[in-house]
Amino acid sequence: MYEKKSEVKLFFNFLNLRSLPLALLSKLIDNMILCHPFDYFRWYILHMVRLKILEFPDKRLRRVSETITVFDQDIKALSANMLVTMYEERGIGLAAPQVNKPIRLIVMDISEDRDQPMVFVNPVVSSYEGKIESNEGCLSVPDIKTDVKRHETITLNAQDLEGNEISLDADGLLSICIQHEIDHLNGKLFIDYISDIKLQRLRKKISKQNKAARIERQKNTRLI
Repeated sequence: MYEKKSEVKLFFNFLNLRSLPLALLSKLIDNMILCHPFDYFRWYILHMVRLKILEFPDKRLRRVSETITVFDQDIKALSANMLVTMYEERGIGLAAPQVNKPIRLIVMDISEDRDQPMVFVNPVVSSYEGKIESNEGCLSVPDIKTDVKRHETITLNAQDLEGNEISLDADGLLSICIQHEIDHLNGKLFIDYISDIKLQRLRKKISKQNKAARIERQKNTRLI
């Protein structure tokens, strides 16, 4: 999902690499089993990368993601890279299928200061109540926003990066963001909730945007 209000706050650069917010870096350090802080910094330099986000109508976005059963360093590295990507793209949530990893992993941060990252593995909405309408966008469907009806309050069951069980009650933006990202794990996009007529209009708009982007890339290529 798109970021709610504030600018992404990035505090330092090293060797021209974009970094995580400092508070997030501290939280990720706590999750790493390493013998010395420099070991983490070295791991950070080697592994933190900005991932490519798949965009509609890429068929890979329609895959149903697989349950995660192995909680290893690869999952931690992927979640960290997803957070980097989400922050730099000014998003508030990102699902692994959006970066071409069809596994059940989502990250998000809905805080105003962009310093409260959340990572959920194998998330499932176990109960829900009420209805609410939200105006949503998506990093995989850029420049498009539309109203979507969601459950107002939910109970989420998931696991953390160590495989420990998590359960929390959510409402408001957190509830909406969780539902939006879990949809990605099931091969569903927020535009699937709108009418066929409106979807056709959106498809035409997206097609025009993609065509304009291709023309711009071709112009730039000729100039090189």
